[in-house]
Amino acid sequence: MKSISYNLSEIKIAPPSFIGISGIGSGDLACLWVKEEELSSETEQNDISQGMFRALSLIIQLNYLAISSKPSCILIDDIGEGLDHERSCALIDLLISKAKKSQIQLIMTTNDRFVMNKVPFL
Repeated sequence: MKSISYNLSEIKIAPPSFIGISGIGSGDLACLWVKEEELSSETEQNDISQGMFRALSLIIQLNYLAISSKPSCILIDDIGEGLDHERSCALIDLLISKAKKSQIQLIMTTNDRFVMNKVPFL
């Protein structure tokens, strides 16, 4: 996440504070929590921005697939959605780099011409 300018000091899974379902214990539900270096408190999944959550989720999935060494294909719709231009470009670079080093086929869509210009034709 640091490579796309999200300075996270911690990522964890813990029970959510924003939801409760009667009959289900708090230990039965889980969500992501992140700690940004610039903030004094943790942020739970419900309050993470859409762009950060999409990027974090995608990086987690790619890392899992790379570690598992399973041939995979990932389709990402609107790769830059929720991210500013710099983060979109950094995320694309990261994804391409990870895909080249693994058995992951990466298919990305976008209608953002600045993002399209970032992807090299091979």
